[in-house]
Amino acid sequence: MISDLPRDLAEEVLVKLPVTSLRGARSTCKKWNTLTKDESFTKKHISEAAKKKQKKKFQVVMMLEYKVYLMSVDLLYDNPSIERIGKLVSLGDDADISKIFHCDGLFLCITNDNHNNSRSRVVVWNPYNGQTRWIKPRNSYHDLDRYALGYDKKENNLLRNHKVLRLMDYYDGSIKRRIREFEIYSLNSDSWKVVHLTHESRVFGPRLPLPVRSRPGDTVALSSVRENQLAVLFQQWDTLKMKIWISDKIEHDAVSWGKCFLAVDMKPLIGIHFHRNSASFLVDEEMNVAVVLDLDGGRSCPTRNTAYFINENGCFKKVDLGGSANKDCWPLVCSYVPSSVQIKQASPPRKRKNY
Repeated sequence: MISDLPRDLAEEVLVKLPVTSLRGARSTCKKWNTLTKDESFTKKHISEAAKKKQKKKFQVVMMLEYKVYLMSVDLLYDNPSIERIGKLVSLGDDADISKIFHCDGLFLCITNDNHNNSRSRVVVWNPYNGQTRWIKPRNSYHDLDRYALGYDKKENNLLRNHKVLRLMDYYDGSIKRRIREFEIYSLNSDSWKVVHLTHESRVFGPRLPLPVRSRPGDTVALSSVRENQLAVLFQQWDTLKMKIWISDKIEHDAVSWGKCFLAVDMKPLIGIHFHRNSASFLVDEEMNVAVVLDLDGGRSCPTRNTAYFINENGCFKKVDLGGSANKDCWPLVCSYVPSSVQIKQASPPRKRKNY
């Protein structure tokens, strides 16, 4: 039987599998389940993924139609492409995801349960090892909640304390006042901390300037570049000219932006304005390429999820990612490298604390 292969041979075969296939391999037998969760195997598997990236063929995670997929992006100059490797199903086949946030190989996912007449839920997820951590709200979640995922900086990756920022900031016309709530959840302590802010508060540090000043209607989107850099995409709503900058340095209280990474007039190329709520993008500095995801097809429903490959000479490829039955389900893309980071599980109920 194939499960009786010697360990060295089995490892040589399994290390070449994509993340989406590991779940099936682990369920084949206890021997493979143990092997693929071993630290040495994890390092080899991540190294194999890095080799593929060096060939300009790298993996990204995309959210399409409330599902999360692992995709392969090939930046071959004359024929760039995106291929679907498989659906990430560690959360269960029935889980619909409305938002994803990536940090340190982990994803913060917001489930889209509104169409099932149930409330949204929040989960931290490592698709590489299948670990999940469902997070209960201090009181309740809200449709207008916004989130971020991060961690306390530590020298040893194993000591990182991952945290979730939840914020709600909107004007409630029924009571004629602004509702503003900030909370931080620590996975280590399994507790929510309420952050009381005023206009003078500097709890999160000063607001950091962008390299351009936007106007109402302009598209502004952020994307991560490796672990310690940010990229910002800016497109004017009237001229359709697009620019992308990459940060040279970013700290909690300061940021510096390098020269413009990409400047392209999109009007003669695609003739549309990237949606200010849905534009999602990645950049490759070596190839001087940006990949922008958006809804295409006249902004009507049904429409198409589309990826635009753009270089310094203009848009040189448009890839159809499939139809979208919901005009409010915008495609999202995140850079992704498999990570062996362990998600700390919740403590027993009697030890949980809220502040």
